[in-house]
Amino acid sequence: MKFQVYSVLIILAGLLVSCEKVIDVDVKDAEKKYVIEAVVTDQADGHYVKISRTKNISENNSFAGISHALVTVSDGEGSSVLFEEETDGVYKPAAFAGISGKTYTLTVNIEGEVFTAVSSMPAKVLMDSIYITEDFLFGEMRKAANIVYQDPPGVRNYYRYIQSVNGVKYNRIFLSNDEFTDGNRNTNKLRTPSEDETLQIASGDTITIQALCIDKANNDYWFSFLTAGATGGSSTASPANPVTNIQGGALGYFSAHTVQVLEVVAP
Repeated sequence: MKFQVYSVLIILAGLLVSCEKVIDVDVKDAEKKYVIEAVVTDQADGHYVKISRTKNISENNSFAGISHALVTVSDGEGSSVLFEEETDGVYKPAAFAGISGKTYTLTVNIEGEVFTAVSSMPAKVLMDSIYITEDFLFGEMRKAANIVYQDPPGVRNYYRYIQSVNGVKYNRIFLSNDEFTDGNRNTNKLRTPSEDETLQIASGDTITIQALCIDKANNDYWFSFLTAGATGGSSTASPANPVTNIQGGALGYFSAHTVQVLEVVAP
């Protein structure tokens, strides 16, 4: 059976070498959409709304902010905060801190085109501690951060972790929830893949973890990045945009979440 497979591969390889043809692929530009990235936390700072627009495949990947938008966040209790433009396409409030248990509504008006999104800030679940372990992974010994916490019983909780190594943020998405661990004392290990050697943990490195308590809508958004449909992985031929909680036709997300920062030096 192996012989037959190899034979086919050899024949195909011969055909490819002996017959070369230049194929021009007509890539059509997709309709451009606004992209909104909006964050409200329980901290005194860290809130922002970034507005940009999708680009065609032939354009560069630099951030092109959309200016002169009207951006507000309200809490449903008569309080509304204006986010003013700080730099091109980046909007921040003068003074604001979100409160757990409240539901916030984002409204973005871009030249009369209105986009809205709703996010509820969950109760804050404090992480107890963080420590580093070393395991045999991807063919070699690798260090990983472990986060220990007590999950509150009877409430569905969703967690997201942002890891930085020596101040450099790692773009991998770490998510967990308590579907099968409700009410337990849990340990979440943040494993790092081998393809980015610059962010592997070494002895003496400072590891900083932002532990976020997020709502289900944002868990669904970030989880969609981990599926083949969102990332264009090998299991799908047609990548899709991540699931969004923004209404009106824009891409992106609005997240009202709590933040806890933990730090440890790798032994």
